[in-house]
Amino acid sequence: MTASLIFGQNGYATGRPVGKLSPASGSYWGTYTSYGIANRESLIGRKFVIHQKYYDFTNTFPGSSEQDDIVNGRIPLDTWQPQLAGGAQLTANEDAAIAAGTYDSTIITRAQAIKTFGHPIFIRFGHEMNGNWYPWSANNNNNDPSQYVAAWRHVHDIFVQQGATNAVWVWCPNIEDAPNQAWNHWTNYYPGDSYVDWVGIDGYNWGDTQSFSSWKSFANAFGNGTSGVYNDYATVKPIMIAETASAESGAPVGTSKGQWITDMAASIQSTFPNVEAFVWFDTTSVTNDKQWPIDTSAGSQSAYVSAGQLSFFNPTVNYGKTGDLNLDGQINIDDLSRLLSDWGATNNSVSDLNHNNNVTITDLSILLTNWGT
Repeated sequence: MTASLIFGQNGYATGRPVGKLSPASGSYWGTYTSYGIANRESLIGRKFVIHQKYYDFTNTFPGSSEQDDIVNGRIPLDTWQPQLAGGAQLTANEDAAIAAGTYDSTIITRAQAIKTFGHPIFIRFGHEMNGNWYPWSANNNNNDPSQYVAAWRHVHDIFVQQGATNAVWVWCPNIEDAPNQAWNHWTNYYPGDSYVDWVGIDGYNWGDTQSFSSWKSFANAFGNGTSGVYNDYATVKPIMIAETASAESGAPVGTSKGQWITDMAASIQSTFPNVEAFVWFDTTSVTNDKQWPIDTSAGSQSAYVSAGQLSFFNPTVNYGKTGDLNLDGQINIDDLSRLLSDWGATNNSVSDLNHNNNVTITDLSILLTNWGT
């Protein structure tokens, strides 16, 4: 699998240009406008490839921001949060309620809007479900991850039924379970290969900004490639670092946030080769004393710009080709393997290339026609 990095922003999310490091961009709660993103791209000297935005359950999307992304060559990454404004729960047990069909009208409306949008769009539904800070986590839903799985599958099924097959599904746990108990392990939340297109991972270097935190390198935080979410799924799905950033405060003597970024880029190349997209949480809209943005110091900005210019992160990429099932810019054995694993499946949102609700020889023929392009 060819690695791809989309440098970007989340409110400036950074993502690794597919092929390796390509800017990605994102706006936190819609804070960053097209003009703001253009300024950020100017700052780092390259285009973002992904633009991440965050929406609550009843928000309307996609809209002008996503259309702007398409015009400017970015892939929208929309994080869809099953909560009300301000983080309020939809209901006492929202995972069960979603799975039971209580909110089907909302889900259908969103699926129809995404189908009408007509372009590939990453949907990151109910992220960091293995934490205890969001209303859709099992910690807030009877300690039962199976209810989250049922909710995810129900939402996914509705999108497929509505023909929103341009949605690319990103399942995204946090790097650590909170609480750290067996019932809450991220693997208990996995909806299954046929319901997930990409596996995302969220994790930060908080430095000494929190009582629970200390300085961690990117490699250490993400399991050094031998443990953690990456190790569990890197051979199964393309991996997206969907949120990450580093604080400035708490760096040991001899290192810095800038060095953290430099080491991060090196680690992705050597230790996490199946990372296909990378999104930096470049926002001042949350906690951590506004230490997340890439330009909190001259050293961090310089390191980020340098990482974005590495040849490893600047492959030749062609997005959106029919048959490019993992969106890595190439149609090759990885895509064929994915199609064959889905063979005979009905209502599959990725491998069903002719959209007839069945993965058959016709879909294989379409993929082979575009082989190697």
